[in-house]
Amino acid sequence: MGIIECIETSFRALLLEVTYDQITVAQICERAAVSKKTFYKHFEGKHELLVAVLRNDLVMPVTNLREILPLDEIKSAPLLVMERMHQILYDNRQMYKSLINNPGKAQMVELFTNATYNLNLEIYGNYGLDPLECDYAAYFCAAASAMIQIRWLEQGCALDPKHMAKLNDTWVMSH
Repeated sequence: MGIIECIETSFRALLLEVTYDQITVAQICERAAVSKKTFYKHFEGKHELLVAVLRNDLVMPVTNLREILPLDEIKSAPLLVMERMHQILYDNRQMYKSLINNPGKAQMVELFTNATYNLNLEIYGNYGLDPLECDYAAYFCAAASAMIQIRWLEQGCALDPKHMAKLNDTWVMSH
């Protein structure tokens, strides 16, 4: 496991034990067995670490699948991507539920939205939309997905990840 992965793993573990506000960079470093200098070489602070964790959970599944599958040619590709993303959220539901409580639901919706907005912008850019329309579509889908995912996590993932991905695909992605 590399340094960044060790830092992220330590951060994730701490989020299961204490609230986000209680976590310090020193605690993350101690658990990861890295110096603060090493931490700051990779992250500006714990907020940027949280953004990286979200990017890994929300954006990387899409990016990875887009690299190995001809997504534009597979009709079920968006659903496959959403299933993978929801499975990752489900697998980390305790950590995300902790984050929804602290730093808070509104901030998590914003972070989820920001994590997927640029990816959506890139994807929608392939459809030949007007740049402003592309921007709005990318933001709308990112925000709508974020709100649905946060609600799902808040409710303890009452629906299984595949069902949730199908709903998200129907409600958000199809539009």
